[in-house]
Amino acid sequence: MLAYVVREPGHAGLERVPVPEPSSGQVLLRVRATALNRKDLFLRGGSRGPGMRPVRYPSSRPPRWSGRSWRPAPG
Repeated sequence: MLAYVVREPGHAGLERVPVPEPSSGQVLLRVRATALNRKDLFLRGGSRGPGMRPVRYPSSRPPRWSGRSWRPAPG
């Protein structure tokens, strides 16, 4: 699948990553659309400051998305 990944400050982009397997009680979602916001731009640039939680790199967390239920966990 494709994911927007921030490897380190200043280095981000789309990468192919393995499709995760849902655990018991979870559902895998197929994301149809996502958006980046201003905070994502700060994260990509490595900004830190009030209201910004520390980030461990690489990071791949789209804040806004739209999609459908795709595959439930086995069992």
